[in-house]
Amino acid sequence: MSADVASAKQPRAVLRASGSILTLVAMLGAGGVLGWLGRGRVASDAPASAAKGAAPVSNVVEIRPDALADAGLELLEARAGKLRLGLVLPGEIALDAEHVVHVSPRVAGVVLEARAKVGDVVKKGQVLALVQSREFAATQLEFLAAGEHLTLAQATFKRTEDLYAYKAVAEKDYLAAKEALAVARLERDIAARRLEAVGGNVASQKAGAAYAVTAPSDGTIIDRDLALGEVIRDDHAIYTLADLDRVWVHVAVYPQDLAQVAVGARATVRAEGVEDHVEGIVSLVAPTVGEKNRAALARIVIEHPPRSLRPGLFADVDLEVATVDVPLHVAEDALQTVEGTPHLFVARSATTFEPRPVKLGRRGRDVAGRAFVEILGGLSAGDSYVGKGSFLLRAETDKGSATGE
Repeated sequence: MSADVASAKQPRAVLRASGSILTLVAMLGAGGVLGWLGRGRVASDAPASAAKGAAPVSNVVEIRPDALADAGLELLEARAGKLRLGLVLPGEIALDAEHVVHVSPRVAGVVLEARAKVGDVVKKGQVLALVQSREFAATQLEFLAAGEHLTLAQATFKRTEDLYAYKAVAEKDYLAAKEALAVARLERDIAARRLEAVGGNVASQKAGAAYAVTAPSDGTIIDRDLALGEVIRDDHAIYTLADLDRVWVHVAVYPQDLAQVAVGARATVRAEGVEDHVEGIVSLVAPTVGEKNRAALARIVIEHPPRSLRPGLFADVDLEVATVDVPLHVAEDALQTVEGTPHLFVARSATTFEPRPVKLGRRGRDVAGRAFVEILGGLSAGDSYVGKGSFLLRAETDKGSATGE
């Protein structure tokens, strides 16, 4: 390497170490990767246990000590561990159908006010719209008239009862007043039930009040189908509410995978356009297979999802089917393909890294959810390898191959 390159101005390096993982914080300049990595060539000593047919790779990447912090490399230790095996299946985010409410007016009428709009979060009992209805007005008047009749019957019975105590009226008049009071109470109760059936409030009813359409439960307005002055029927849903604090994920499970999917299994959901993944539990595996797609429906319940996880999005669902102990595994993002063969960049020293071919086994995730892969050959327990940032070293070996250095 020339003295000019060696004396080139380098960015400031910051080094942080924690346990067995060394994190090198990347601060790449406009000059890119290759401007500050140094490279040497040594004879390959890849182990005999490497994958069959792998071409020996002799490029060894050496990084100057003052440039280590700028490389953004993560050093991990190959070790035994638990591997969560899973199936990756297509899915779709859906509303929790058990908490979707269609709100219809109980009487036909004309819309006077439409207070709620799509996206509003509403509470149970909150007024969503006001409707002027002849049917509702007639039921109101019937209830109010029954109330007045009951008041009059109570007064008549009280006066007759007092007179009867002094023998001032005949017994038949007393019994007639008592019967009239009972009938008035019954009529008032019937009128109250009718008013409640059409959504009226018995406790605070006033003549001529408009019918109030209220929210039957807490939720978010996801659909609205009404306009001011519109005539609406009592069988027409004017609002749809949903509880977005809980969503479902529908997954298509094909016959060859059905035996591996069970209720209670854990699942990791990654929706399109959503950076973070979410965890859920399989709550249902349908007992039948669809006629069109020949797949059974599995349902995953997600509690308190982020708002970015919107119903209707497609997702990849990683269903956990087993957890196994493996003698050696590495982070999947550490792997780089060199000449068609998977390689790891293994540390030979603090500043020297060797691309080494490895034989892969089962893929899965560790207990923290990071993608890992079992290693069957080419690596030993305790070896240090580059995890995140290994693509930088791959870029340097490609440069060496192209220039013939």
